[in-house]
Amino acid sequence: MISLHLHNKNKNLFTLCEDSLTSSVFDLLKYLPDYLFYEILKNSLFHRKILEENFIIETISYWNKWDALNTTNTTYVEPDVFVRTDKFDLIIEAKRYDYNQQSETQLRNEVIAYLNEYGSENKKIYFLQVGGIYGTDDIPDLQIYHNGNKKIVILITNWSRILDAVLHSREKLFQLNSVSNNYLIRILDDLVDVFAYHQFFSVVWLKNIKERRVFSETFPKLHFTRKPNVLWLQYLKESNINNKWSKDFFEYVRN
Repeated sequence: MISLHLHNKNKNLFTLCEDSLTSSVFDLLKYLPDYLFYEILKNSLFHRKILEENFIIETISYWNKWDALNTTNTTYVEPDVFVRTDKFDLIIEAKRYDYNQQSETQLRNEVIAYLNEYGSENKKIYFLQVGGIYGTDDIPDLQIYHNGNKKIVILITNWSRILDAVLHSREKLFQLNSVSNNYLIRILDDLVDVFAYHQFFSVVWLKNIKERRVFSETFPKLHFTRKPNVLWLQYLKESNINNKWSKDFFEYVRN
């Protein structure tokens, strides 16, 4: 299905938007082993409020409709992605672009609606803002009273940083040079393509490009010659200069 869209085989079926980006990225991330899913999310965060390690993902769902009681919504509250693990729950609110779209009201509504549905379970709660952020400063944990005080850890990242984390993990797997990792590399390659389709591109900075030494033995059909270190003016003789302007020029160059 991804290839269908990437190669423009059905332009009328697929519109680039927040939902297409969110579902395309997280649909691929969910196929990764839990440790790699964790590694990519952790490395993308602006602040390392570390999620619990060694967790087991139980479910990943999209656009759940939660009870809107005590929120500013009238019918239901709809988070973009909801990840349940054996150790914590993760609410994800994604925006189309990297900056200036998140809403504090929406954040509180989604947390309250989550507590309406699952508050009695007393699991640790993380809220991840993906894109739409208003800066990179750390956001304090949210405190909400719901059958006792509840603390919600707020995490922030953006799509560009997730892409960078994907590329970093891909390079690590590639360097291991193990056939058993090929399927993971293919998934990460698809992720890079999905980001590019949504106008998020990988950038290799000049300072990060590895130096490559080129030797003549590497290219046997090319002939390398050293440029002779010769200044032809030094072989000119003053007797060969008949013109006063040329003579003055010669003295200028010589000196």
